[in-house]
Amino acid sequence: MSWTQITGSSCATKALARSSGQTLLILDDDHSLIEVIGDVSPYCRVPEGRATSAADSYLRPELQEEARALLLLARASGGREISRAIHLGDRDLAVRLEARTLPLASRQLIVLAFLPDPDATAEEIPAIGPSEVFNREILRLERALLASQDDLRSSVAELQAANEELEASSEELQAASEELQATNEELQASNEELQATNDELGAVNREQQTRSDALQELNTDLDNIQTSFTQGMVIVDRDLRITRFSSLAVRVFALIPDDIGTLLSRPFTPSPRASLVERWRSVTMTCRSSCRSCRTRSRTAADGVRS
Repeated sequence: MSWTQITGSSCATKALARSSGQTLLILDDDHSLIEVIGDVSPYCRVPEGRATSAADSYLRPELQEEARALLLLARASGGREISRAIHLGDRDLAVRLEARTLPLASRQLIVLAFLPDPDATAEEIPAIGPSEVFNREILRLERALLASQDDLRSSVAELQAANEELEASSEELQAASEELQATNEELQASNEELQATNDELGAVNREQQTRSDALQELNTDLDNIQTSFTQGMVIVDRDLRITRFSSLAVRVFALIPDDIGTLLSRPFTPSPRASLVERWRSVTMTCRSSCRSCRTRSRTAADGVRS
């Protein structure tokens, strides 16, 4: 007897199975029967109507236990499992069972093939099946094992996805760490440059402070000289601009505080300064002092130029 499709399956599955030339059953994830290929009547007894039980329940009693074991092994390993030779008592026939996985899209089907072995020394298995309670318990355990395997596969897939995400995050963190390291090295180099600049500025500041202290001392000395001087004194720079003058010089040369910074040759009254310019130039060239008397409206004074 040749059976056709019992439940829906794709044309690709049937074509792949038929190409092997074997007599076989195609099962789904729960070991339910999907497709029958070839004449399996020597090995199975299927009632009329739609198949609703696990595929191994349709097998001959002497094949059921071996088929269950092979299906579980093939499902667990994802490979190919072959049984020992089994003798069918009412038929002068020895057969081996082969179970292998058949991936199809997102599903993983299982193929149970019947391989006649006329040359094998068959071992007859008594046709006395286990008790009904034992069968129900075995079926429950098988389904629990299948469910656990599915959960384990899902967990492994989730862990693999999580591991890939962690690896991607680790690579991003590594790249960020390298960028921070490079930035830190740049900041360290900048800090060293700023430290060197700060040291240079500190040295310049100390020099300026030394000069400022020297100028302060000089200014103090000049103030003391200017205060203690008993004659009118006017101090000019090399450009003949007035920088200082004593209180007595105010009456002699008619100076006011606004005259500081002005040229000595600026016209003024009552005492002319024009002659002082020539004499100052003469003193700076000869490095010899000059002194002469002059008369103002109120008194006679001596004006002198020293280099």
